[in-house]
Amino acid sequence: MMFKFIWPLALIILSNVFYQISAKSAPDEMNPFASLTVTYVIGAVASLIFYYVLNKEANIIHEYSKVNWAPFVLGFAIVGLEVGYIYAYKAGWPVSVAQIV
Repeated sequence: MMFKFIWPLALIILSNVFYQISAKSAPDEMNPFASLTVTYVIGAVASLIFYYVLNKEANIIHEYSKVNWAPFVLGFAIVGLEVGYIYAYKAGWPVSVAQIV
């Protein structure tokens, strides 16, 4: 019972560690928006694979028919967050400070 509450937080913490390290390690000479295109292609492919692996009766078109405004706004918000972190790290913010501020 307790596992259903703990595993999502463990996933968030682990993912956040890799996220911050990766954002800090983005190449200085690469445009952050170009970097994010690679990020989102990998994310889209991984999401599609997990969708089909974890759903026995998967129907992606049916799922897309349920969409509302939230995934679109979330997409813009995520781009803002990620580009903001990349630019903050390029400006010299340390990981230990930027994510807390």
